[in-house]
Amino acid sequence: MSNPPARWVDALQDRKIPALRNNIKRCSDLAASATASLTEVSHIVNRDPGLLTLFLSHANRSRVKTSRPLISTIESTLNLMGMSAIQNLLSQTEALEDYHDDAEFKRLWLRLILRSYHAGRLAQMIAEYNADRAPSEVYTAAFLSNIGEFCVGASDPEKFIQLSRKQKTQPRQKSEMDILESHCNDIGGVLASRWGLPELLQDTFNTTLKLGFRVQPCTISQQMAFEADMHGWSGDTMDYCYGQLGDMLRCSAENASSQAHAFSAEIAREFIIPGIPHAAIRLVQLPGKDPEIPQEKHPAQAAQKTATAPKQNHAALLQKSRALLQEALKKGSGSNELIKLILGNLITDFGFNRALLMLPDKERKHLTIKASPGFPASSLMGKIKPRIDRPGLFANAMQKAQMLWINDERFQKFSGTLPEEFIKLTQSANFVIITLGINEHPIGVIVADKGAKPLDKALLVEVNKVAALYSMALTQSKKIRPA
Repeated sequence: MSNPPARWVDALQDRKIPALRNNIKRCSDLAASATASLTEVSHIVNRDPGLLTLFLSHANRSRVKTSRPLISTIESTLNLMGMSAIQNLLSQTEALEDYHDDAEFKRLWLRLILRSYHAGRLAQMIAEYNADRAPSEVYTAAFLSNIGEFCVGASDPEKFIQLSRKQKTQPRQKSEMDILESHCNDIGGVLASRWGLPELLQDTFNTTLKLGFRVQPCTISQQMAFEADMHGWSGDTMDYCYGQLGDMLRCSAENASSQAHAFSAEIAREFIIPGIPHAAIRLVQLPGKDPEIPQEKHPAQAAQKTATAPKQNHAALLQKSRALLQEALKKGSGSNELIKLILGNLITDFGFNRALLMLPDKERKHLTIKASPGFPASSLMGKIKPRIDRPGLFANAMQKAQMLWINDERFQKFSGTLPEEFIKLTQSANFVIITLGINEHPIGVIVADKGAKPLDKALLVEVNKVAALYSMALTQSKKIRPA
């Protein structure tokens, strides 16, 4: 008799689950850098199922048929391999974008990654609450709980699309049997066993162990992430999950639901994939554009709105900024006074809601926050120290006096190089970085945004021009005084 789960794994043949091209490149760049750390590489690998399964299966291939314990975390795996072996393995990795070019397939794949990360971090938080001996192992097991679906996507993209569509309207297990003639957990169990993936993950696929102390956070988190993504935060299945979570957290189901919402909102801010909605969007305002709610409007109302909407004169803003800088220089203002004026100019005149002034330390290895108009007081401020001596967004910014514009699309490229505290504080994927310079030597940056709102391109043209004026004015002023 045939084994349907094994057939799906067999269909992969010698191939692995593909990884995102940008993640492959970022890891390769870090591995080739003399100053990069393994922690930076693991941060990226831990959010890509293709890379995570690749490295774990590689590290455990000699352990599968022996009594040696399997390596269970990416941190341990990378420490054993070293940068040279990491580079070699990355060079053999297949990119998802080269694998299948259908837009819907890629969107569904990214959505499954986001859901997997939601499950992984939720399980890790539960494990930390219960003082688990290794919460990172729990994260890995929960994050990879969807490898059965990823296996289907890598084996048969069309079936993967059909399954994702049907899961919206039918119970999960029924849709899997209708489309795949097998359950995704069974496929994942076969794959995890063959590839030597962590034992806790294999236990997660074992139905006889579903109530195990370390298994239960993985299974409940995975179920909650699926229900929240597909059907929302209420319903019989979600109520059951709240009850189970309450047992693990030793509280009522009502309190557990509040905890789950708070955890999920925090997780949603940690990992943003532009264009892919997170399940927690119903709970908290996330960076990016608000969902559009279609409304029919009377043509006359629309015409009136267009006619009465004030049009901002961006060119006048540039002229005003030039006059402010010239007046300050006539008064003999130093660099510190000019920077205060610049921050006020961006917020008062250009309409930015808030800004961060960040200056380098003496060794020019980090940036630290020196001023934060528009931001509420936060303990995160002192923890935000972006590296500028390693590849990344702020290192690029500190190359020369310039303006960089980051939007939803560009944010994904650089998010892995940003401190998590910066992402938590700003909660924005739409901002500008203005690098200030004296005699073309970068002295610091200003990060400015309008909260989560996209920035107007016409306004950005003028901001780019005024950024050059700022550096010209600073060059004519006194040298910057120590903060």
